[in-house]
Amino acid sequence: MKHALFTAGSMVSLFCLSAPMAFADVTADDVWQNWKSMMTASGGIQISANEIRSDTMVTVTDLRLDLRDSSAEGMRMSGTIPELTFKARGDGTVEIVTSQTYQFEIEVEDYDQSKTAFVLAVDQGAITQIASGTPDAISYDATTDRMEIALRDFRVDGAPQDGQFSVELDDLTVGYSTSQAAVKTITSLFNASALRYAAKGTPDTGGSFDINGEMRNLAGASSGVLIDGSGQMSFAELLEGGFTSEAGMTYDAGSLAVLTDDPEAGTTRILSTSQGGSLNFLVDRETIAYGASAKGVSMTGSMSSVPFPELTASYDGALFRLSVPIAKSDVPKDFVLNTQLRGLAVSDILWSMIDPGASLPRDPATLIINTRGQMQPLVDLTDEEAMASGMPPAQIHALDIEELKLSVAGAELNGSGALTFDNSQPPMLGGVAPLPLGKVNLSLSGANTLMGKLQALGLVPPNAVMGFGMMSAMIARPGAGPDTLVSEIEFKPEGIFANGAPLPFQP
Repeated sequence: MKHALFTAGSMVSLFCLSAPMAFADVTADDVWQNWKSMMTASGGIQISANEIRSDTMVTVTDLRLDLRDSSAEGMRMSGTIPELTFKARGDGTVEIVTSQTYQFEIEVEDYDQSKTAFVLAVDQGAITQIASGTPDAISYDATTDRMEIALRDFRVDGAPQDGQFSVELDDLTVGYSTSQAAVKTITSLFNASALRYAAKGTPDTGGSFDINGEMRNLAGASSGVLIDGSGQMSFAELLEGGFTSEAGMTYDAGSLAVLTDDPEAGTTRILSTSQGGSLNFLVDRETIAYGASAKGVSMTGSMSSVPFPELTASYDGALFRLSVPIAKSDVPKDFVLNTQLRGLAVSDILWSMIDPGASLPRDPATLIINTRGQMQPLVDLTDEEAMASGMPPAQIHALDIEELKLSVAGAELNGSGALTFDNSQPPMLGGVAPLPLGKVNLSLSGANTLMGKLQALGLVPPNAVMGFGMMSAMIARPGAGPDTLVSEIEFKPEGIFANGAPLPFQP
């Protein structure tokens, strides 16, 4: 599918959000021409309007925007902005006044040729927008008490659907800068005191859903490079042409409420709160990166079909980070993969289901996997044909385990290591990579005690406990403290060794 969604989002953002002030002169017509240039840069948008000019003002009425994505599974978008005025303020800046409300009709054709249509309605509140800078580099400052973007009037193949979605922002301040050089760049900053979102509806399969969420004290920034004709390009073509996009956002607190009603599963309620978090992503010709974090999260849930009272869970913090090279390369490139879940605690009701006598420690659990390394893309990972060829798309050359930690029910596993891979050797690890060379150091505490308690509870059979003891004796040695095991696993050309001794089983 061509990137009509990106184009449409950019078009709506241009009207909804309009960046740091620059000290030079622009005229009303300069700003209007800049708007038109940004709207049509993708090549997929056609505009028409009535224009009235004077020495200090441009008035635009009935601004019609039409997006036609030429791909088979494409997108259609059209709408009219009733009125815009661009008025010189006498100090080299321009005030922009747009209609408070307007809407777009959107239709998306899916791969199965079904068509989903809906209305995107915008209410900008009491918005003020000021443009400044030079004709080739115009900046916009915008503020509004509130802004709402709503999706409604859903239809699938012409049949009405019961569903709606909305996003509302309070006390929104936006900075938005554009450059009209040969390479069009966009940068932005935003702040909002609150963001609320809501979705509700009735699926064709029956039942209903009602979702409401909120984030407080948001701040974000973004930057990117636009490509002429992007609306008609594939994602791979966009990146090849120089398209880039980078964005990040933080928030101080959040909440979510989910209520679903299913004919078979009954009613489900989920509530959660958090003490903040972040989101970020990056995409360019060489790399795709994504990150998310949250802290101080508490959750409660109940299901009418489950005969238990409300269940609760919480965690101190969670983090996910992924950065991978995507462009075909003759040399290995860096990658990062981090996953963390710290201080996970669940309600005593859940513990009591498996351990009614509270023999197991109920300390919060933690999982940390921090890795980095080098991989070599053998093809462009955005090339759909190359990815579908059946050949390995990439080779891993190095893997560093910076931190491995799992603590639960009184037991704790820790590890670190560094491995390299000789890809001239045949792949053995599931046909993905050859056996590595290097060392992994592991330590385990409290495991024998935990296995004994699990056996007493009937959760682990005796033969599994015996097998664990035999395996431990084979690959580990006692550590410094009671009920501790340590092991140095070394991968050599002649085989795999544990604490200097070759393992009895070799690949």
